[in-house]
Amino acid sequence: DGHGRSPCGLGEASTGTGGWHFRGARILRAAVDALADPSITPHPNLGDATDVLVTGSSAGGVGVLVHLDWVAARLPSASVRGIDDAGWVLDIAPYDPGIDSPAAVMQAGYGFWSATVDETCAASTPGGEGLCYLDGHSYPFVEAPLLVQIAQMDAPQLGLLGLSLPLDMDEREYARSFAQAIVDSLSPVGACFSPLDRTHALLTNDGFWTSEIGGTTCRDVVGNWFFGRAGPTKLIGM
Repeated sequence: DGHGRSPCGLGEASTGTGGWHFRGARILRAAVDALADPSITPHPNLGDATDVLVTGSSAGGVGVLVHLDWVAARLPSASVRGIDDAGWVLDIAPYDPGIDSPAAVMQAGYGFWSATVDETCAASTPGGEGLCYLDGHSYPFVEAPLLVQIAQMDAPQLGLLGLSLPLDMDEREYARSFAQAIVDSLSPVGACFSPLDRTHALLTNDGFWTSEIGGTTCRDVVGNWFFGRAGPTKLIGM
């Protein structure tokens, strides 16, 4: 998240990490194991579930990309699906040339956090495993059904790329190109909600039922997708 913690880490504290522990992956796996273990969590427990929805917002959305297939493999009797809420990170050149690219930042983070990523994605990019935190590199390897929620002018991403309000003409043009890159990146995605605004995560606030595209809310899209209802499961604002 924004404080430097990772949902994907396995690293112990050291002088190199400034005393930080990174245990997000270990905590997630231990929590799933404990919830599915009848000696710890009596029946009915997670091991008895028939439908499991794994969600995460912002950096937690990146964690969904990384861990969703692990959860699906750990719970083979369940239909496991995931929602990446605003953790869809583009590999795009920053507006400010003095800022490191998202690919460089993620690769550095991979080492700093002693991180874990999806095994199939990691195998495809030896030496560049940090790229598996980026949407275009990770999504092709995610086998469990996934819904992506990402605003086309996601404010935190644009801020990290060097934009701040108010935007001048050049910055507005960059923001428009970023929005188009978001739209293009969602082309292979089967289910998504992508409003043309600056919102960030929607699952954790009232934007879940107030943000809408053409009169259909994010909640509607999620419900259609998860429950197999009639109605749109992929909406991209124009």
